[in-house]
Amino acid sequence: MNMTVYELSELQKEELKIEMLKDKFGYKLSFRELSFANELISDRELFERFKDQTFTDKDFIVSR
Repeated sequence: MNMTVYELSELQKEELKIEMLKDKFGYKLSFRELSFANELISDRELFERFKDQTFTDKDFIVSR
């Protein structure tokens, strides 16, 4: 089943936000820093970046 970014669960959205942080700052961030992804990146930023993309459960670690 294909989903838009608006239909994702909170955990799936948080996983995307972590990937956004990794893209922005590289993989040099600690797990502690990555744990703040939800506070650092707003849902609005997330929706803007992925608004035209569709996802499946297989795209997310939390869904496996």
